[in-house]
Amino acid sequence: MNPLPKEVFYHQFGNQKRAPRPYHRRKTYLCYRLRPQDGPVTARVCLQNKKKRHAEIRFIDKIRSLQLDSSQTFGSQIFEITCYVTWSPCFTCAEELVAFVRDHPRIRLRLFASRLYFHWLGKYQEGLRLLHASGIPVTIMNIPEFENCWWEFVDNRGEPFQPWNKLETSSENINRRLQKILEVRSCPRCRRLAPLSPCDPSSQLQRPLVSVTPLLALYPHCPPTPFSFLPTPFPSPQQGLPLPSLSPFS
Repeated sequence: MNPLPKEVFYHQFGNQKRAPRPYHRRKTYLCYRLRPQDGPVTARVCLQNKKKRHAEIRFIDKIRSLQLDSSQTFGSQIFEITCYVTWSPCFTCAEELVAFVRDHPRIRLRLFASRLYFHWLGKYQEGLRLLHASGIPVTIMNIPEFENCWWEFVDNRGEPFQPWNKLETSSENINRRLQKILEVRSCPRCRRLAPLSPCDPSSQLQRPLVSVTPLLALYPHCPPTPFSFLPTPFPSPQQGLPLPSLSPFS
């Protein structure tokens, strides 16, 4: 593995509202750790977007190439994959990750994200809800996760991780926003189809994954905002619906 330079880690994984100077664009980096359940780590890899191919898709390609679902090679071994990402997945990558885990039932996947990507847009919110409903937990990184990432994927030269100003406050704000997005929102048909209860990574192998197509097919019938249960019947067009906040951390 080619470890991340310290400067790249601090800039790309920083969870500040605005990128610190110098004002380079913050890209998507994905660092993952692969290990058999109750076994030693077998791989640590860092990826980033490349030639219009998102880091999440490159990650899926890498894991598929290992053929971990081969019973002749690995038997019934269960594998745990932990990913640290600078941005939460876009809607298309969320769909691909759900399909990947569905096709590889012996893989348990967990995502730790530093920031939420375009979280005020409905399509990206649907992607986060889809991951959650499919048993792929997305957790916002805080000091313990940044430290783990620092020691495992960064060329730190033995130096300790130095938290930046207001790291914990930013993490708490981003997490609060994520929880609002994950709240079940309104229409009774979607509640029956996919109740978004807190997910347990261990449950991935014990229950079928939510089917992507029917889940998303009903979303257009719901109110366009991620508020918890709205009363039915819905407010009339004259009354209008509340608009989502455009603040990145509200």
